Amino acid sequence: MRFFFLVISLLLFASPLYANPFLGKWHVTKVETPNTYFGEIKYPKHFELTQQNGQLSGQYHDQHGYRCDFSLIELINAGNELLLIGCGVTKHTKSWMPVHKVKLINDQLVGKVITHSTQFTWYAEAVKPDSQ
Repeated sequence: MRFFFLVISLLLFASPLYANPFLGKWHVTKVETPNTYFGEIKYPKHFELTQQNGQLSGQYHDQHGYRCDFSLIELINAGNELLLIGCGVTKHTKSWMPVHKVKLINDQLVGKVITHSTQFTWYAEAVKPDSQ
């Protein structure tokens, strides 16, 4: 019986230890762009990801200061990667909507922006609570 209560206690109290590592406030610190990039694709400069009732949500400010909610936030690859799509539409109907494919690497988010091919990479660091 004591073992049963121990297992139940571990299950109840251990779940916060396995919190989603993508949650929180982030600040993009570096963007690597190829020479062919002309700045037309928006990317988040500051953003926050939250979870309520098991659903991910988030909002961002892009490099031009525009604020918007992400229209898609989806965990993939057993929770090891994140897909983000900003709000809005493309300039032309033939254009591909940018998808941000994100991984957590060495406590830093690394985002690959993909349209018809990989466009550029951004890096974000967690905003520390005392610097908000």
